[in-house]
Amino acid sequence: MQVCNSSVLRILHKNIFYLFALVVVLCVGNTTQTVAQSPSPSVTSLKDTVSRVKIDYADEFIVLQQRDTLVQKLAGSVELSQDSIFMYCDSATITNNTQVLAQGHVIIQQGDSLSIFADSVEYDGVLKLATLFSEVVLNSKGQKLFTEQLNYDLQTKVATYFTGALLTNDTTQLTSKKGTFIHKPMRCFLRIV
Repeated sequence: MQVCNSSVLRILHKNIFYLFALVVVLCVGNTTQTVAQSPSPSVTSLKDTVSRVKIDYADEFIVLQQRDTLVQKLAGSVELSQDSIFMYCDSATITNNTQVLAQGHVIIQQGDSLSIFADSVEYDGVLKLATLFSEVVLNSKGQKLFTEQLNYDLQTKVATYFTGALLTNDTTQLTSKKGTFIHKPMRCFLRIV
């Protein structure tokens, strides 16, 4: 009788283990949210690959797939890149690998001569257009442009503002209500409108 009970218990434990494993697999398989430390590769078209924003680092990374929309939520020391463009921030939400909403201590660096600082940024990776908000500072070759909102085209390196700005360098200060800042390899231009 002892041997029989032992065999029954062993079979029962084995079946409970398989049942538990099945429940875990079903629960994990039905979830639409995945948490990971680093991004997983996904299948993308050539167009998406060209305009795709790359996640270089984040302390926390959550992926949500909702029908045709892929949403990646990043937090903590976020580092993103696209070609020669680098973005750093406290948190970011990336939609479909191309649209970025970055918040908290945002820095955009392009090449070695242009940096832009802001509290938040909406970035379109397809068009390479950034709209920067709140306490925006554009730093280019010793010149600094201060404004509250800035539209910056990272392809043409042209910044426009409509909320007033202060442009400074070592010796000069200019203020204007709206204008265009053009970043060229050897010089910068400001067109005040």
